[in-house]
Amino acid sequence: MTYADFITLMMIFFIVLYTFTPGVEKNKFTAIIGAFQGKRGVLEYESVFSDESLQIDIQRAKNWDEMYQNIQKENLGDQVEIDIIPDGVRIIMGEAALFETYSAKLLPESHDLLLDIAKGIDRYTLEEVDVIDIQGHTDNRPIRVSGDRKYESNWELGSGRSLSVMRFLEENVSLKPEKFSIRSFGEYRPRVPNTTLENMQRNRRVEVFIRYAPIEIQRNENKRTES
Repeated sequence: MTYADFITLMMIFFIVLYTFTPGVEKNKFTAIIGAFQGKRGVLEYESVFSDESLQIDIQRAKNWDEMYQNIQKENLGDQVEIDIIPDGVRIIMGEAALFETYSAKLLPESHDLLLDIAKGIDRYTLEEVDVIDIQGHTDNRPIRVSGDRKYESNWELGSGRSLSVMRFLEENVSLKPEKFSIRSFGEYRPRVPNTTLENMQRNRRVEVFIRYAPIEIQRNENKRTES
């Protein structure tokens, strides 16, 4: 095998790995492919792979690594996931980490987990928070209404749970209330089919999206402030 063939195969290998990476941005992938298809030179894609963008991705990961380590220490790896996404961070928390079944009242042991999220939001100041979007999800089992149950459907249960998480975070982060939004998807956006008890448990969750303002917007705001 010639050296050139070896380099070409390695390039293809890393492109394939990149396509399987969660949260891949389409424009970046297009830039990689385009650069090797003769459409443009590699240097013309310099703005897509800017040092500033790469630095931000690295800093986001470092900021949330402390929370990830705490999750591992508390053996919550099967209940909590942290993903770095193109515009911020997504934190997925299973029902067992937050609530009792059919309840939207936070468990006492959930407070430390949510405080870790609050610390991560306040500690990371490299980017401005645009919105904290909190989404409640359930499985597809109908709620049996009785005197001690507050919610009549999975819509209400999902919204009640997202509201509980929002209230806790709002009280523990230094952000204005207008930075928060809550939604309920009920049973209609499952992660996996509701065919087994294990799958149903995975679908009962709250997802917290911490979305940061685009860098271009932040630059424009800084210019206005300076002028």
